[in-house]
Amino acid sequence: MAAHIQIEGNNIAEIIDSAFLLITQAIAKCNKEIDYNNFYWCEIYTKQRYSIPLSRGERVAVDYILPVKSKQITRQE
Repeated sequence: MAAHIQIEGNNIAEIIDSAFLLITQAIAKCNKEIDYNNFYWCEIYTKQRYSIPLSRGERVAVDYILPVKSKQITRQE
């Protein structure tokens, strides 16, 4: 299972600075967690959401794809 997350910002530095925190929060809200045993991190820069807006001085967006799994439920006795 993979998560596909899109983050928008004023520039790439702003996106990268906040990406990990925003991604982990979004995944947790979906009752999932990052699958570190099968971990990869894919950044996708599209022409429509990154290159064209960047050339116009507009906000840009980067897509991230990474593996997730259902949260492990721990029982407290």
